[in-house]
Amino acid sequence: MRKTVYRSGVDLWLIVFVFGVVAGVYGVVLFTYFSWSMFITGVLLLTIIAWALFDIKYIILDNFLIVSCFSGLFKTTFDIKEITSVRATRTIQSSPAASLDRLEVKCGRRSVVLSPRKKQEFLAHLLKINQAIEVKK
Repeated sequence: MRKTVYRSGVDLWLIVFVFGVVAGVYGVVLFTYFSWSMFITGVLLLTIIAWALFDIKYIILDNFLIVSCFSGLFKTTFDIKEITSVRATRTIQSSPAASLDRLEVKCGRRSVVLSPRKKQEFLAHLLKINQAIEVKK
């Protein structure tokens, strides 16, 4: 049983935007009506957002691709032998991907958009398991 973990890439603009919006809103509220409960709520919210952004993993375990978020709290499994195609995309659709440098993976009638940091290594790993995957540009 061989397990390889690929982490999601995280775009700097996304970090700046999300943290900027949350910190900006909470900063204005705290500056106007400071309360410790609001301060703690803001810190917890930023912690959860950071956890969501930095804990997206794509795990290849034997012939399976496991997409894991929030330390495995949310998990989806795909049989790599059933993956039909992979294509590069920059879609902004909601997905377990914290970067716009993405791959859309089609597996039967399902698909998932991912953003592994090491895209070429990830793709080569999938192709090593299933050479029939069509790689689209």
